[in-house]
Amino acid sequence: MKNNNLMIKAFILLFLFIIGMIGYVCYYRGVFDNTTNDEVEESSKEKNVKEYLNRFISAASIYSDTGYSSTAQAFYNGTNNIDSDIKYKMTYNVIYNIDNNYKSNVILSTEEASKMTTIVPGNISGEEVDVVKISEFNKVYEELFHEKPNYNINTISNIGCPSPLGFNNDLDKMYLFYRCEGNSYSEYESVITSIEEKDNNYYVHQEGSLKTSIEESDVIVYKVLWKFDKDLNFISTSRE
Repeated sequence: MKNNNLMIKAFILLFLFIIGMIGYVCYYRGVFDNTTNDEVEESSKEKNVKEYLNRFISAASIYSDTGYSSTAQAFYNGTNNIDSDIKYKMTYNVIYNIDNNYKSNVILSTEEASKMTTIVPGNISGEEVDVVKISEFNKVYEELFHEKPNYNINTISNIGCPSPLGFNNDLDKMYLFYRCEGNSYSEYESVITSIEEKDNNYYVHQEGSLKTSIEESDVIVYKVLWKFDKDLNFISTSRE
């Protein structure tokens, strides 16, 4: 009888031990999984922040003597405001100068040319143009500035070369014409050296150099501090 009681007690203790171990493993697995998910979420957020800041600052750091798509001058001396012309130039830079996936090249048919709203004079059928979707232009603008765009063919006709001089809203098409000219003799290069989060803001340190002639000595070096709030809205730039 004593042996039976001992066996029963042993089985009970073994059962309780197994239940305890299962609970222990499940608890710590849950903690581990939660930690992993938190780390993945934090890593994904950090990646998205860096991608946004790199894209924004790249679009804002293009230099041209001609003025077409030129944005760097508006930022590298320091500012706390972005005017509408610069915003549309930055959008154009993403669409046309940074990401080549947005545009296509076509020869205008007579039918398509006749249905276009344009400020280009004369016959445009048979002309070679680049095309981007109006909806994608608007989407990039909203992603950069967290607001809806408000423009027409006249207000953005000089933001870049080729220039957006024709629209077809029904086809969701913006037509970029190569009816612009000008040469740039300056070279502007920039690089982001670091990104830090502090006091609920993001700070981006950028270094840039502007070569104003073919002489090696004619180089201006800039160090710019970019500031964005926690929602990635632009606050200011300042010289360092």
